[in-house]
Amino acid sequence: LPGVPILFKKMIDNWFEVELSKLSATKELILIPKIRKSVKTIWKESDIAEKLSVLQSEALEYEIAFGSYPKLFEDGSTFVIISISGPDSFSDKIFQYATKVKNLFEGEYYNI
Repeated sequence: LPGVPILFKKMIDNWFEVELSKLSATKELILIPKIRKSVKTIWKESDIAEKLSVLQSEALEYEIAFGSYPKLFEDGSTFVIISISGPDSFSDKIFQYATKVKNLFEGEYYNI
């Protein structure tokens, strides 16, 4: 990390002492079970970005998030992994969106 190590340590120590204590005093830190489905497609990330943004805006009320992760191999082949994740309480919606993504981008389910 760049900078003076002792100053960085003071900054981190201050955050843990001051900011984290404020956060825990004002909000309960609850671990919510999450699930994720992944779809593999040969579509380029630039070709799926706009459609994923539309799906993301549709799914906000269910706290579902979409992510795309391109993979490039030495032989020049590529594919994109699209992740659909959210709270376990919306598992039906996550599976619906995963199916929609699979069909929309001519993909297949992918286990990471």
